[in-house]
Amino acid sequence: MITGYADTTAIGDLPPDVPLLGKPFREGELIDSILAARERSGSRMSPPKA
Repeated sequence: MITGYADTTAIGDLPPDVPLLGKPFREGELIDSILAARERSGSRMSPPKA
């Protein structure tokens, strides 16, 4: 989940398996989150080339 809220408590309780990426985030943080989600889902795709 990505949020635009500075105070993440406004979102409420997330299930433990739902990661939260708060804004503002850096490009590397977004890429890391995407790769982690793919890993959790068992995706076998290669990461994008920089």
